[in-house]
Amino acid sequence: MQQKGELPIATVCQIVGADRARYYDWRQLGFVGRGASMLTHRDAYVLAVLTALSNSLGPAGTRQAFRQVDDQVRRFVPAGAFDVVWDPAVRRATLVATEDELARAVRTGRPVQVVDLRDPVARALSGWRTEVEDRASRPTRPRRRLRSTGD
Repeated sequence: MQQKGELPIATVCQIVGADRARYYDWRQLGFVGRGASMLTHRDAYVLAVLTALSNSLGPAGTRQAFRQVDDQVRRFVPAGAFDVVWDPAVRRATLVATEDELARAVRTGRPVQVVDLRDPVARALSGWRTEVEDRASRPTRPRRRLRSTGD
């Protein structure tokens, strides 16, 4: 999942469909960005996960769920389907990557919520690649040299 380049916060938020105010809240919590004005490919991936969780679980559920799956999300390289199963009764989040894991995670005897992460993450990473490629293909303007007027 290694990609070169960085993109401005506003661009990444637009690509992943994240509200910038919410991005800054997540940055303050240490979830994404780490204080930089430019975001990496990995930041875009994490922001896509946070946005998908937020769209399904709301702000409090997102904070609680992401804290529980943060390490797994950062180590995980999405190659296929992966979801977060949220059990609101016990406030527990489980990252699952296979049908067997999903089946085990939803067998709680209580209603749970499954947040699909594959599609939002795939769209975000595709948008990232398109933006980085577009920026790389733009011709660069030669720098103007400033001449001294001899004053």
